[in-house]
Amino acid sequence: MPSAPPQSLKAWNLSSTSLSIQWTPIPFGERNGRFLGYIVEVKPAEGREGERVMKSFTIHTNTTVSGLKKFFKYKVEVRGLTKRGEGPIKAVTVQTDEDGS
Repeated sequence: MPSAPPQSLKAWNLSSTSLSIQWTPIPFGERNGRFLGYIVEVKPAEGREGERVMKSFTIHTNTTVSGLKKFFKYKVEVRGLTKRGEGPIKAVTVQTDEDGS
């Protein structure tokens, strides 16, 4: 499984209820095997441990999440996946805007 997380994770508002998420790839030397892609999770940043808003798989280094609450803090987590398992998480906290920006 990967021994390093994705690099340079960024998340920002596209609207008051959607986020754009982007990262740079896990370095080839840290992928450790047949690399399948990335797991992206979005969850509330505070409280409600274990609650997940969205979990998806992608082979790309960006994704968009919509249907979120306005003016709400979210924790975005991205990690790599190989046939043997999931690698370390890279995380960032972002807040949607009430009026969209």
